[in-house]
Amino acid sequence: MPSLQGSYLVAPPRLHDDNFFRAVVLLIEHDEEGAIGVILNRPTSDSVDEVMRLLEADDEQGMAFEGTTSEFIYYGGPVPGPLVVLHTAVEYSEKQVLPGIHFSSQKNNLQKVIARAESPYRVYSGYAGWSPGQLEQELERGGWFVVPSDSDTGNPDLFAETEQLWHAMSSSLGMDILGDSINPSEIPSDPSVN
Repeated sequence: MPSLQGSYLVAPPRLHDDNFFRAVVLLIEHDEEGAIGVILNRPTSDSVDEVMRLLEADDEQGMAFEGTTSEFIYYGGPVPGPLVVLHTAVEYSEKQVLPGIHFSSQKNNLQKVIARAESPYRVYSGYAGWSPGQLEQELERGGWFVVPSDSDTGNPDLFAETEQLWHAMSSSLGMDILGDSINPSEIPSDPSVN
């Protein structure tokens, strides 16, 4: 299977796993070693400021957090890990995920991205991870809808409000799926005769 890096996984309505119920996941990495992504639409009540100040207090190197933000941290997935950030600041990039969208997990890059107030970013705690072949098996069983980033459906604003993201992508995806299988001339004008 070709790499799905930069694609979106949209949870089908029937997926009742609490970790992924109505989730939209951006795949950061996908290769023969597995896949890693972050859930885009799960804000937490933890502010970036609070968490960064706690990390600063634990920092043995004395790195000070310079910045103030009202942003909230998002739940990236059930696998614990360091805070990670999606952002647009190429100079602090550790990996380009999509054109103009970068990923970083190193603490000094995270701090610099947050302190640079003019560039959009989003911080995630945890991530979604799949071992080799696991995601492919889930896809074969219909566990996810895949939306390529270059499709009309797959271009959400990653730094905008996420409350309606799953509904928007699911609706567009549904129309894309049905659009290929329904001949518009055969749709009755009265839906009650369907």
